[in-house]
Amino acid sequence: MNDKQKKILAVDGVGKYFDKPDKTEKICVLDSIAFDAEDGEIISIVGPSGCGKSTLLNIIGGFEQADQGVVRYEDQSITGPSSERAMVFQSCALFPWLTVRQNISYGLQRKKQNEQEIQKQVTQYIKLVGLNGFDGYYPEQLSGGMQQRAALARALIMRPRILLMDEPFAALDSQSRLAMHRLLLEMWQAFKPTILFVTHEVEEALFLADKIVVMSERPGRVLRRINIPFERPRPASLIGDAAFLQMKNSVQALLFR
Repeated sequence: MNDKQKKILAVDGVGKYFDKPDKTEKICVLDSIAFDAEDGEIISIVGPSGCGKSTLLNIIGGFEQADQGVVRYEDQSITGPSSERAMVFQSCALFPWLTVRQNISYGLQRKKQNEQEIQKQVTQYIKLVGLNGFDGYYPEQLSGGMQQRAALARALIMRPRILLMDEPFAALDSQSRLAMHRLLLEMWQAFKPTILFVTHEVEEALFLADKIVVMSERPGRVLRRINIPFERPRPASLIGDAAFLQMKNSVQALLFR
């Protein structure tokens, strides 16, 4: 990243506990999580199932509160959701009763922006994510990849400073996943949001990110923060490069030690 990039997000000593089903005691899910994100940076978060990755993303999004520590957005503590931070989930979470166009326009409609300007922007984003001709379709009429394209457009049309992505491509086949990688990087290049991307796939994390935060088994702790040295744009052939494979093996060794 450019040295002039400023810190936009600080996760400082975050801890989180959940009650056991019988309410007799609490389980520590996150323990002293700490890392920073620069403006326009892509950070992948990897770790074993159940280590609290999604919980961490929900705390950063303001949907849950930390029991310890604090998350700061531009030096202000995050206390709730904000249009400055958008979320894309593993399931597309589109409203099934709304068309693609209506789903993408939903956030702007709630902000009561000018209708003509809303539709102009929606048309632009439909084109950007490659859904021309599908704006009148309902989610159930779309493939999984197309649903995620619509979900990405719905998030980005709000022009968030931070985009939170919780395993958004996990349910896609390998070809659709690669297409979504290209699309995500194209959209990032156009709008430069800061992206926090949760994934189980080390290869995906290395290909997309500027940095990786590697988490331990529950309670989730930061095992290591890794800077990714590969220049952008990154060709698909990078995944077969010796340096890429060596870094992949190093991250996997941390996860499965």
